[in-house]
Parts: sequence; structure tokens; C-alpha cells
Amino acid sequence: MHTDPVVLPLALRRKRHDRFLLVTDAMPSVGTADSYAVGMLGVRLAEAVRMASEVPAEFLGLAHETGRIAAGCRANLATPTMT
Repeated sequence: MHTDPVVLPLALRRKRHDRFLLVTDAMPSVGTADSYAVGMLGVRLAEAVRMASEVPAEFLGLAHETGRIAAGCRANLATPTMT
């Protein structure tokens, strides 16, 4: 679900960051250094990475096998291809 950008800063101030999932729609900025959560919302990079990896894995009940780079976890890394 897309969230209105006006609401996001308020929500981030009111809720714990481990309650947010960051997802991508594979928009044109994918693969660039641009990061909306970090650049526009002021979320620390480490928090943004966790919101896009560990938190979704936890939500899906898969945290025991994915969502982080660790021994015993499935490798599920994607590298953008620049053309």
C-alpha cells in the first residue's frame, strides 16, 4: 500500500521503526544512490536497511531463514544491473 508522503514523517515519529516495512516498486531510481527513507524522511541508513530486509522477513515468519546476511540464512541478494 502506498502511503501519502505527508503522513510518513508523522507515522515515523509515533511508531517504533520495527513496525515499518520498506518495499520497492522497481521505480526508475532503483540502483541509484537515492534513498527516500534516508534522504527525505531522515531515517538512519541502518534502520532503513532493516526496514527493507529483517522487518519484512519477520512479518512473513521467515526471519529464521532470510532477511539478513548470516550463517545458516538463505542468500537472497539482488544486484541492480545498470544498462
